[in-house]
Amino acid sequence: AIQQAIIDDVESVRSSASLVVALLYNAVGPRATSDIVTWLLAQLMESDVEEHGHLFLNGLEQLVAKQPGAVLPLVLKQLSKKPEDGWTVTQVRGLSVLSVVPDGHTFHRHLSDTLPIIFAAAAEGDEELQAVALESAGRLVARVEQHGLPLLAEELVKAVKDDESASKRAVGARLMDQFFENTSLDVVPVLQDVLRAILPVALADEDEETMAAGMKALNSIVKKCSKEVLGSYLGDIRSSVLALITDPNTGKIDEGKLLPGLCNHNGLEPLYPIYQQGLMHGSAEARELAAKGMGELVDHTTEAALKPYVVKITGPLLRIVGDRFPGTVKKAIVETLRSLLIRGGVTLKPFLPQLQTTYVKCLSDPTDAVRQKAAESLGILVRIAARTEPLINELAKEVGTNADPAVRLSMSVALGEVLLNVPQPASEAAQDKILEALEPKAMGDDTEANERRANAWPLGITIRRHLSAERAEQVLQSIGDNLSGSDDPCRHGAALSLAAACWVGPQMPLPEQALAASLQALALKALPELLKDSDPDCRTAGVVLAAAVARLRAGTGQPFAKLTDCEADMAAAVAVVPAYVAVRAMRHFAAAAAASGAKVGAKLASAAAARCTQAGVDAQDAERAVAAILNVGRGAGEAQVKAALDKYTGADAKALQDYASKRLGRLALHPADGDFAWDL
Repeated sequence: AIQQAIIDDVESVRSSASLVVALLYNAVGPRATSDIVTWLLAQLMESDVEEHGHLFLNGLEQLVAKQPGAVLPLVLKQLSKKPEDGWTVTQVRGLSVLSVVPDGHTFHRHLSDTLPIIFAAAAEGDEELQAVALESAGRLVARVEQHGLPLLAEELVKAVKDDESASKRAVGARLMDQFFENTSLDVVPVLQDVLRAILPVALADEDEETMAAGMKALNSIVKKCSKEVLGSYLGDIRSSVLALITDPNTGKIDEGKLLPGLCNHNGLEPLYPIYQQGLMHGSAEARELAAKGMGELVDHTTEAALKPYVVKITGPLLRIVGDRFPGTVKKAIVETLRSLLIRGGVTLKPFLPQLQTTYVKCLSDPTDAVRQKAAESLGILVRIAARTEPLINELAKEVGTNADPAVRLSMSVALGEVLLNVPQPASEAAQDKILEALEPKAMGDDTEANERRANAWPLGITIRRHLSAERAEQVLQSIGDNLSGSDDPCRHGAALSLAAACWVGPQMPLPEQALAASLQALALKALPELLKDSDPDCRTAGVVLAAAVARLRAGTGQPFAKLTDCEADMAAAVAVVPAYVAVRAMRHFAAAAAASGAKVGAKLASAAAARCTQAGVDAQDAERAVAAILNVGRGAGEAQVKAALDKYTGADAKALQDYASKRLGRLALHPADGDFAWDL
């Protein structure tokens, strides 16, 4: 009679039956309860119970509510066992009876006994079982009280971080979404852990369905919390994004990696308001963090996904870039605006006048890094700007007349970037102003070495990209005169200007045949003396020129032998010029040699390798240089690198062997091609 009453479809009957069981428990002991519970559980486990399984579940709930201490252990013991034929719908539903336990502490204590089983069942089951699992877990989640929130968060985080099961991550993400969408609890105490767990799933999960569930959960979290609260977690959010875009082998950001959650699931929508909050209202540190983080989002999404947000992101950045912030903050803002220019493209056209004004103003900023980024950004801007000549004229004027040496340098760098990237050659009137400003600064005897370096690059670009053939030859004649002169500063500037004119790379395709011949003839004539020059700056310029003309000869298909003849002098120069110049120049020289079918000699290779570990040399620059010397491409295994290294033998190769043999795996990570930008 009690069995029939406990599964009656009338709730009052079931309630009365459960009271009778409780009274019998007090009168005759545990068996009164265990017998009826065991019977209910046995019925639930039957294969044909689904039609009327809800009646048994209703009865079980009544018993759990009245006698949780006696009933729960039996329920958990039985329902947590996976049947031989797999989890069943009624079994998973049965676990949700925990939600009717009246005591919150008891309920929360058993979350770790039930939720993992429900997640496991969902991961292994079909669509119906997954839906039931989510429904059952939802019942449990809805029962959670404030003091049990950390326990719930712990289980949700475990599920979405599961490395083995995408289905389990998806269920965890859906449950997280459901919880944050409906809860009235204060979620701040668990927000950090939840954000760290859900961001990788939402932005880059390998399973498309799981990623969509993760993004939905992330949106619910953001909607639940105010921007002010979320702004406190900028560091955690940015760290999570950085972990996704960083190459684990090199520890560097993978510039070409796109985050599918940003590109395909509208991932900017929940994130950009958080960064914007920090950018507009945070401390200086928070503003810097927000600007960097915004730039990283922009860099790792597609133009199509970014398009709806370009105006929303750009406007606030432009509003605050002129404010009085530390240089680190302004640099981060300028970098992000540059990223927007690259990714946003023509979408940013309405902002171009304001951006140009902003960048030009930043060229006078007291912080060098801000000036450098502003100069680079102007080069990106002119690719899509309608009118560029006024900018060229303004920069040329400032190069020639600005009283502040640091600002003049920035104007020179900016002019170089603009002349390199502007689609059309400058007009003859603009060319006059450019040459009038640059030639005295690049090859004058009264300028400092760093100013000659800064002006030689735009002068070389002007020769290559803007002047007519006749006028280019006239400027080369002036360069040749200075190269053969006795004035060290003039010789130094002329060598660097010629190196810039010889350069072949992005935005600098091969010159016309006649100009290429003139450049090579002039360079090959000057190189032997420059590499042995008694003036350190001239000798350094000689190493730079050797790298540049090597690229030009490789590009034009000219024999490399004439440069090979200079290797002894170059090895001597590489051993004494600034280490970072030696290493970078050797990367270009070696890549050009490989493209020409030539091999860098052991003496020169070892001279470069000996500089790789010295102060001022970036470790990645060093590895790239040696990878170029060995001519091994990315993806080559250690065995291939070792085979290339073994071709260098004898005493002359010792420094190369010492350096490369310890880094075989890392050398295989770097491409051997020579398609890289000017960095000398």
